[in-house]
Amino acid sequence: MKFHKKTKIFISFILMQAILLSLGIWQVQRLAWKEDLLARIEARKAADAVLLPAAIKAPEDWEYRRARAAGTFDAAHVFWLKPRTDNGKVGAHMLVLLRRGDGKLPVFINRGFVPDDAREKVAVPTAPQTLEGIVQIPHKSTFTPDNNPAKNDWYWPDVQAMARAVGYQMALPVIVTLPPHDGGYPAGFAAAAQIRNNHLQYALFWFGMAGILMLVFALSQREKPANPANPANPAKTE
Repeated sequence: MKFHKKTKIFISFILMQAILLSLGIWQVQRLAWKEDLLARIEARKAADAVLLPAAIKAPEDWEYRRARAAGTFDAAHVFWLKPRTDNGKVGAHMLVLLRRGDGKLPVFINRGFVPDDAREKVAVPTAPQTLEGIVQIPHKSTFTPDNNPAKNDWYWPDVQAMARAVGYQMALPVIVTLPPHDGGYPAGFAAAAQIRNNHLQYALFWFGMAGILMLVFALSQREKPANPANPANPAKTE
């Protein structure tokens, strides 16, 4: 019975160790994939700007690319993505449709952050514009509230709903975010990839758990010295 119990403990140890090591190895593989993805994103952002096409069928091919667009702002319709913060100030991101003409779909331009108390001071240029920025695909995060188009309350850039709200049938499925500039509002910002890369910490956690399990198992297998004073462990006699 004693041998059988040790065998079960050993088998359980092997199974648990295999699971922990597999999780650690999987996280290492995910780390390599994530680092390659982030490197490709940075390469896209560093490349020369390309002209936005008339339409985009595969937005993921354009995400984080540096792009150029020319047209005229629809100054009558401004969308405020709220709430946003910048250097301790509460405000919103200012989105405006750029009408490009020649049958090209309009595209939303994220002009940047504007504090709540500065909205009335910010004007939309009416002259033709040639703009350069980083292409981003709109996403709604888990805890972001739903937009309320009827009240013109926008918390994430649902570009198609925003376009329809002001009379357009469709817009490009991406946003062009303008870069930082010297002084004034809207304050452009560096478009960063919202991609977490915690795989190294996860890998270290699982490998650490495997190491702790191995230590616990090794200590549990040490033979206890016989205690002559304990009747359950009588001293051997010749």
